[in-house]
Amino acid sequence: MDLALYASIAVIAAQLIAGKAVTSLYECSLPDTVEVEVESLPNATLISTFHELFRDYLPGYATGGSYQYAIDSSGKTLEMTFKGTSFICRILGSSSYFIGNVRGSIIYIFDHTASSAVNFRISGCRKDERDNESTVCHTDLPGTHGMFS
Repeated sequence: MDLALYASIAVIAAQLIAGKAVTSLYECSLPDTVEVEVESLPNATLISTFHELFRDYLPGYATGGSYQYAIDSSGKTLEMTFKGTSFICRILGSSSYFIGNVRGSIIYIFDHTASSAVNFRISGCRKDERDNESTVCHTDLPGTHGMFS
């Protein structure tokens, strides 16, 4: 399981479907919940650039189109197609593909190659410094109330 890849897919889907610039996620499908800080991902610089490029787009703008995103420094490219709150993505040049859905603050991803599912809960979002407003993401996980805003 490539948690960094799944987290990257979740971050992109959350931005383009829900309009949330994610800074942290909880991986909810493992026996022990794992927190993933976007800044700690190997491709954190690319994710930060992605957030800057798409910060002015309205949620759901990508519906009906296919888009490509560089997801690591090796040139690995992710192609994503969006329809409503659902998406299909694949890594170009490989047989890997994923389907997913965003529902509120939960991102569901199924990896067809590995026949496994992963679920993320958005737990933190970036603030928009331009207008001093914050996109607030709350989590329902025990012990985390009020940690992120």
